[in-house]
Amino acid sequence: MRTLSLRLDDQTDALLRAYCARTGVSQTEAVKSGIAALVATTSPPAQIAEALGLVGCFDSGIGDLGRNHAQRLRDSASTACPAGKGSTTCWATFE
Repeated sequence: MRTLSLRLDDQTDALLRAYCARTGVSQTEAVKSGIAALVATTSPPAQIAEALGLVGCFDSGIGDLGRNHAQRLRDSASTACPAGKGSTTCWATFE
């Protein structure tokens, strides 16, 4: 377990104290519960992108891009780099 120190403005401190007095929990427990609630309501980036309709909204015309993206990047990098395959001095542009 580690100790975390934080600074609260007067309004936030008053809210925390009032919550703890009303519910009978310690300030530590109140903050832990708040963090757990925040994390539980936060969606992963991929889920947010899908909900916004960003997944699959562009058509590249390449049917296997999702399955073979790693190989396509390797192929593109090896042909785009004049310094040769595996070079760390190459700035490749992927199309």
